[in-house]
Amino acid sequence: MSFRSCVWLFEASLIDPWWQTHLCTRDVSVTYVDLSEDLKREARALEFLDASERSRAQRNRSQETRRQFILCRAALRNKLSELVGCGNSNLHFTSVRNEKPIALVDGTAIGIEFSVSHTVGHGLLAFAKQGRLGVDIEHRHVRHDVDGEIRKVFSNREQQALKAVEGVERVELFLRLWTIKEALIKATGEGFRADTAAFSVPDEYIHGAKCSRFHYDEPSVEWRLMSLDTDHFVAALAHETH
Repeated sequence: MSFRSCVWLFEASLIDPWWQTHLCTRDVSVTYVDLSEDLKREARALEFLDASERSRAQRNRSQETRRQFILCRAALRNKLSELVGCGNSNLHFTSVRNEKPIALVDGTAIGIEFSVSHTVGHGLLAFAKQGRLGVDIEHRHVRHDVDGEIRKVFSNREQQALKAVEGVERVELFLRLWTIKEALIKATGEGFRADTAAFSVPDEYIHGAKCSRFHYDEPSVEWRLMSLDTDHFVAALAHETH
């Protein structure tokens, strides 16, 4: 199935899916997941999780983060099942490469890169058939300790750009830079072990470009950086290209 076609077949039991296509190109597909509170939807989603996933959900004491996990994982299972053409019960997840998750069908890796991110009320799933992939999302209206985090996570050049703006503009730029950095370190599998202050994203991305090219972990490897923002959230995608 080509990502360009963006033709997804929903399972018959999910006649009212809580996700929809957010972006679709030849190489990458991004799905938006509605994570607003809906107890009937959550109960239906829980049925698609396996025993270990249900146990993980139950161990989460926060109702909000539990809902985010259940709804995103059920949507992820449905999307991957469609892409691979397998039944939900044949799909399992494990972690490799610095704990980065991969999907298996009957014990064999499916060969599709994916990334998941969620925040209050909103989630994103990203898929690619080739190249490492990372996505990150942050709610625009959740309070952030911008000034307290600037020195910890941003390079000197990025700090200067942040100091040049104030108020809402600073928060917006903070989220813009942080989401693309987190998307990158999720794609490589480094996660929070990475020193995000040790590198700067391209100047054009800092200054508002929707898409940019970047060499991050290897000089010969090019990354495509994309803004996925809406009025409700700030989000970014990092995809390895060759």
